[in-house]
Amino acid sequence: MQHKNKNSLILRENLGLIYKELRLKATNKTRSKIEDEFDLAKSTIARVENAQFDCKLITLWKMAEAINIKPSKIISALEEKLGDNFKLIDE
Repeated sequence: MQHKNKNSLILRENLGLIYKELRLKATNKTRSKIEDEFDLAKSTIARVENAQFDCKLITLWKMAEAINIKPSKIISALEEKLGDNFKLIDE
């Protein structure tokens, strides 16, 4: 898989780690069980957790609702982990 730049990969990897951590804390359900219950495409959560694609906001929102957290909690954790100097766009 090609990555547009190193920082987009870093973002995807950290998003996956954060979501997995929150999912495991919030529920004891498998990824596939959550996908079935909340009408997410098969393997969506695995692909996010393994940094295999750019997650759309609507997908992230559904994934957050599926583990009963606000999407902003995921974004805040991501911002905190990546730090203030992280950017996707090269200046």
